Amino acid sequence: MKKKKNIHGFKAPKDYFENFDDVLLTNMEAKSLPEEPGFTVPIGYFSELESVILKRVQAVEDKPKVVSLFSAKRVFGIVAVAASLALIVTLLNKPEVISFEDLQSATIADYLSNDTSALDTSDLIALLDNETLTTLTLETELTSKENIEDYLMDTLDNNTLLFE
Repeated sequence: MKKKKNIHGFKAPKDYFENFDDVLLTNMEAKSLPEEPGFTVPIGYFSELESVILKRVQAVEDKPKVVSLFSAKRVFGIVAVAASLALIVTLLNKPEVISFEDLQSATIADYLSNDTSALDTSDLIALLDNETLTTLTLETELTSKENIEDYLMDTLDNNTLLFE
């Protein structure tokens, strides 16, 4: 079996590439090209060129190059580092578990004295054990006549006593 050549079907005329320059120049007409150049140099351009360049260079040298300290990349980098440190601190800092024994008795007493609207005396007694109930002093012992007088003398000033 014979191998077929890859024939594409395109052919160039005989001596086309050898005579291409000559054919191109003969086909172009001298009238189609402009006789004068398309660009002109202004009058006195080259005589003033040196002074114009020197003025521009001096203007650039007079202005110092300014580099901003707070570029966007630097600010975003600082914010990213701060956010990651805050995240690490919050993840590693585990809160302490506070038990009832850790509370001070003054804090509990203050809470109970301020929020007595929801608590009743029977509710408070239910929270206390028998030992605590026996150690509590009676109300009459706390409000004796001497205790009241001492309290009034300590907390009230003379002007208040005169007007009342």
